[in-house]
Amino acid sequence: MRKHLSILMLLARSSVYKIITLLAVMTAVEAILFYRAISLSDTMLEVVVDRSYISFVFAAACVLMTIILWLPGCEFGSKTGYTIKRLGRENQRF
Repeated sequence: MRKHLSILMLLARSSVYKIITLLAVMTAVEAILFYRAISLSDTMLEVVVDRSYISFVFAAACVLMTIILWLPGCEFGSKTGYTIKRLGRENQRF
């Protein structure tokens, strides 16, 4: 069980800080857009949310999060996939 956990932690470490940074940036941008929209308008909250375009920021963050979580599985610059395959072979029984 400990070997499986180490493989999972290797994958998580490669993307968790990027995800936290992305969520913090998304929150800041949405807060700025919402504050700007609410200060310019005195209409209902639904209209303010619609005019603030925070849904586009959320959609872009979801796409970026998908890319961030997808990249560790691809072997572009590092050999993380090779390490995971090598560690995975130690647990296989023939």
